[in-house]
Amino acid sequence: MTFDIAQHYSPELSDEIVADLGFSFTHRLTHAPNRRLRGVILGRAISELSTFLDGLRSRPAVMVFGDASSGLAGALAAHDAQLPLIHVEAGARRDPREIEHHNSVVIDCLAHKRLAYTERAMTALAEEGRAEGSFLVGDVSYDWYRDRYAEQFACPRPQGLAPVLVSMHRPANMTAETMQMVAEALLATGREVRWLDFPRARPYLGPLRKMGVTIVRLMNHQEAIGELTRSAYVFTDSGGLSREAHYFRCPVVMRRDVGGWPELAATGFLYSLTGRTPQDIDSAIMWAESAKVPDLDQSPLIVSGGGALIADLVRASTRREIG
Repeated sequence: MTFDIAQHYSPELSDEIVADLGFSFTHRLTHAPNRRLRGVILGRAISELSTFLDGLRSRPAVMVFGDASSGLAGALAAHDAQLPLIHVEAGARRDPREIEHHNSVVIDCLAHKRLAYTERAMTALAEEGRAEGSFLVGDVSYDWYRDRYAEQFACPRPQGLAPVLVSMHRPANMTAETMQMVAEALLATGREVRWLDFPRARPYLGPLRKMGVTIVRLMNHQEAIGELTRSAYVFTDSGGLSREAHYFRCPVVMRRDVGGWPELAATGFLYSLTGRTPQDIDSAIMWAESAKVPDLDQSPLIVSGGGALIADLVRASTRREIG
């Protein structure tokens, strides 16, 4: 069962990418254009997931991944059905102003087993009194990317004036002033600026094209990974893209009011651009222009050997051995 709770507002950001990865959604909710309706969407997702779980003949363990609202819905539905719950990427703590922070805390409260991806996450779980039942398994997403994109992983990082990839779509960044300030600062480096054509950004892209920015159509997943491997660095407001860029050793500037992945920022793999003045943007780009290629041996996200442990936990949970 694959469940789309409409986190993404356009088929270009969901269906087409999912199809490229070889599967499709079996259940779908309608997107709520107003963020204040998140509670309605979450409630419907919990209701439909609970109905699905109640209809199963077997009593499986439920595994939820990450800190998105879809994971919270799955956790609450599993709790309602009195099924064992495993949380992959447990212990992810962000700025308390972010919804994802609270999603993760609630899921960890409900989970029987918590699979952490960093030492920092394990520490957070221990400080909350959840050391028992928590395991450090590493970043399982990295394992998937490494296997699927082995050829791209082997590519050396680009040298010289390689392009900059820009990906911005969050409403807080969708103003003509912000986008033009970013474009001007990036163009001043002498690099080609390649700006992804997100649906929400399209009303603002015409003036950027006239400034000399290259507007790039939305791509399938493999094409997007190719862009990462060819880019000097990434300027984005996407948590997912910033993490993918890290896998391919591409420095990241994250433009969000509350920053980006704290593990990556704390270890120098990511610059959290929380301001939006020209001086703030210039400082971020100066960091990116001088940033060293990340050494994945020093990454806080990657720990090997977790796949077998996850498989053992799933088997034990399905046999109702979970405590």
